[in-house]
Amino acid sequence: MKKSLLLPLLFATGSTAFGQLYFGAGVGYFFPEADTSFTQALGGPNMDPEDGVGGIVNVGYKIPSNGWHFEFEFQYFEPDSNASMQASGAQSAAATGTNLGTGTYNIKNNSDNYTYAVNVYYDVLDSMETNWGIYFGGGLGTTNLNQHVTVRGPNGSVSDSNDKWLFTYQFLGGISYRPVENIRFDLAYRYTVPEDSNFTLFDQNVKVDSYEFQSIEFSASVLF
Repeated sequence: MKKSLLLPLLFATGSTAFGQLYFGAGVGYFFPEADTSFTQALGGPNMDPEDGVGGIVNVGYKIPSNGWHFEFEFQYFEPDSNASMQASGAQSAAATGTNLGTGTYNIKNNSDNYTYAVNVYYDVLDSMETNWGIYFGGGLGTTNLNQHVTVRGPNGSVSDSNDKWLFTYQFLGGISYRPVENIRFDLAYRYTVPEDSNFTLFDQNVKVDSYEFQSIEFSASVLF
């Protein structure tokens, strides 16, 4: 009888005595930017990555009796880009190793961004008797950026791909709301900056400078 009463009591008080674990998932809208792209190897302008929708997943822990949270977060989105330009066969051969003729070229970059980060943030309303939270923090991690570039010219097309792991840091802030004890909704902003890197595409050294992205994210979490 004592054991049967003790287990529910431990479960009920565990969130306050030992902190809270939580699992969340949601969607985000991402605004990527970059200062360089493969089009410059063909003598064209920079090809800006497109804004788009992505997904997020996080697992975290809230320290009891204060507003500190520690979490592991995963983000995925596709910063694709495309452009049309005029180029010669000689420029094509120099950039891709293949002479695709002189005329209009279409360049498409199908990209995948996978970001893994460990975040720390503080909820400034945690000590108050309210279901709302306002938090600020940051994180460190890594981004796997995969680029698959297709160059289509008057006489055909060629493709190549390369990926890199990039050291990444980010800043974050958001608002949370808990309608019930074990459910939380978040509306958050993140500014994420992977390091600059060089990609090898068509045996060319393609530098990616100032690649970064901002995101607005909405998620729901279950607290245990």
